Amino acid sequence: MNVMGRNYGICEYSKKQIIEMCKEIDISQLYNLDAVNYLSAVKEDTELCNEVVAEWVLKNIKKIKKIKMFIRNKSYFVSSHNGILTSNERLNPSNREEEILAKNMHRRYYEQIGEIIDYQIPLKDYLKENKDSHLGKIDLLSVNENTKKIHIIELKKFGSKETMLRCILEGLTYYYNLNKSKLKEDYAWKFRKEIKEGLREDISDYDFVVTPLVFKESQAFVEMMEMHNGYRDNLQKLMDSLGNIIELYYLDGKDEKAICHHFSEIWDYS
Repeated sequence: MNVMGRNYGICEYSKKQIIEMCKEIDISQLYNLDAVNYLSAVKEDTELCNEVVAEWVLKNIKKIKKIKMFIRNKSYFVSSHNGILTSNERLNPSNREEEILAKNMHRRYYEQIGEIIDYQIPLKDYLKENKDSHLGKIDLLSVNENTKKIHIIELKKFGSKETMLRCILEGLTYYYNLNKSKLKEDYAWKFRKEIKEGLREDISDYDFVVTPLVFKESQAFVEMMEMHNGYRDNLQKLMDSLGNIIELYYLDGKDEKAICHHFSEIWDYS
């Protein structure tokens, strides 16, 4: 299947089979479904695989919104998070590129999304036998005092092959997993001195937004270009249906020093 001069191969599954896969998997794990990340078209050669998934999500958006919130008893802000790379990360950077990037972005300020206040934010308590062991971590969290928003950031490294649909679904899952009121309370405690001295604002009335953050040279960025040119209608409709819950940004550069842009700077997809 050719899209804007780019050839997407044909996968072994039909549209019907991919829809069945979506129905069978736990909705909170949908972002891990292989078909979400397939860079190919269905067997019938009529639609891209992740467009089929996007259409199913759009029809079942109520299920996404019912994803369970998890209670974390400990603070969401881990005291050991200082942004310093471990010796293993320095010696073997290729093994943990996204985690290293996230650490390097810690405490940086980006005009569009504000200050990165933490990375790898845990959604659960760490117990030896935890039935919720499948839960991931939020890549980055930023606070923008100008827009009064808290960004739940799903970060993808430079050159990532992961799809924009994967970014959106993973970010949405964490958005619903997160105990938002507790996170605000933890923030108020962690930065209590700075808030008291007027160096930071009270964020109790801020809104949370899901923020996929991808590099210009990535599959997700390419897909946004394709969508803009009318090739990913279901992805477009899904984002429209999410309204103010989601904001998409891209990084122009190769590392934490890259310039952050809202996709609306290229076009208005809303």
